[in-house]
Amino acid sequence: MNIASGVKVFDGHFHALKHDMKKLKKKELAKIIQEIGIIFKGYCLVDKLSMLDNVISGMLKELPVPRTFIKYYKEREIKKVKEFMEIVDV
Repeated sequence: MNIASGVKVFDGHFHALKHDMKKLKKKELAKIIQEIGIIFKGYCLVDKLSMLDNVISGMLKELPVPRTFIKYYKEREIKKVKEFMEIVDV
């Protein structure tokens, strides 16, 4: 199974978001990876942005562009970001 950029899982157990990653089909895996998001080594967060803005930048495809320019986020979007930040203990 190829998780991202050639990172392969050959043996053992790999669960994410309550799913057995080794048993997922390609489409299911793509959806889970989209939920998880990945920051590769060397990916630089923008120093001038808050943690919230850095995290929400990964959700830009889900947000209307004009609102992102003025940093207007709806409460449900902020709640989602805070949940993500809590998951990774930030």
